[in-house]
Amino acid sequence: MNYWIKSLGTISEVVDLLGTVARSWQFLENLFMHSEEVKKELPEESKNFVGIDRNVKEILKMGNDI
Repeated sequence: MNYWIKSLGTISEVVDLLGTVARSWQFLENLFMHSEEVKKELPEESKNFVGIDRNVKEILKMGNDI
């Protein structure tokens, strides 16, 4: 019984963390990909963010698919 309680608690923590990461990432996505001012002020960082964004979304999708 303790095994299942511990396992379900861990799963709950992971799901909560994935939600936190997804919400934080959504903020960064809006900042770096949808703000023309940020793209103008930080062109290299904005360009790098596109590749990183792809990787993060892939990781979040894998977490969602589990």
